Amino acid sequence: MTRKELVATYGRRAVDRLVAEGRLERMGRGVFALPWTPPEVVAAVRAGGAVSCKSALQLHGVWTLDDKRLHLSRSKRTRERNALPPGSLDCRPRAVPDTIVHPVEAALSCVLARHGADDAVVAFDSIIRLGLLTTDELARIAAAQSATSLRLLDRADGRVDSALESVLRHRLRSANVRVRTQVHIAGVGRVDFLLGDRLILETDGFEFHASTATFRNDRQRDRRALARGYLVVRLTWSDVLHDWDRVWPELRELLRRRVHRARRGPE
Repeated sequence: MTRKELVATYGRRAVDRLVAEGRLERMGRGVFALPWTPPEVVAAVRAGGAVSCKSALQLHGVWTLDDKRLHLSRSKRTRERNALPPGSLDCRPRAVPDTIVHPVEAALSCVLARHGADDAVVAFDSIIRLGLLTTDELARIAAAQSATSLRLLDRADGRVDSALESVLRHRLRSANVRVRTQVHIAGVGRVDFLLGDRLILETDGFEFHASTATFRNDRQRDRRALARGYLVVRLTWSDVLHDWDRVWPELRELLRRRVHRARRGPE
């Protein structure tokens, strides 16, 4: 944090005392690190910049697609004088906020300007889900970037439960597939997606594989769905993010055969 931010939060005397006691680490001129300061912030300041783009969204609790790089906003002078630290990416928005961690608005603008549609949809969905920005604010930010950003915002859905669900829904809608999100089915429970009358799509992120109980419960749900005439297809992060060219033709074939429209047996 800058000294100005610290003083505004804790008061001048408290800040002077923390510095004297060695509880504030001086990162640079007028900039200090508290003991609980996130390592991304410390690394950004040491690199002469601020946390921006996807890294800033992550610190605000917003979903992003996997990206281990630290997204930095550095001035032109700093970029010319200092090499980019390993594992970092220069991501400077058009309008640079005077903060060490860029606010959600600036970070989202940077994502829309510098990254792809999947990243944009994931950010939109998560921000809506968290209630961090209003619909009007999101529309203003998207309109300032491009017509494409506005179209992606129109597809946003804050009901999804994960970044993986965001990407899958976006890809299905891009293929003109009508899909319902977070549908409750009697005797089964809530499912990620329902296509037509009976094709259930469930997403399995890496975190779910660590729990034996969750794995077992999912298979029990699948059996209950099958007994009620539904077809369940489970897709992993790798299926959606890395193998979509293989997975999509398989799903398209199911739709072509209209298995999602077949009549179910009695409830």
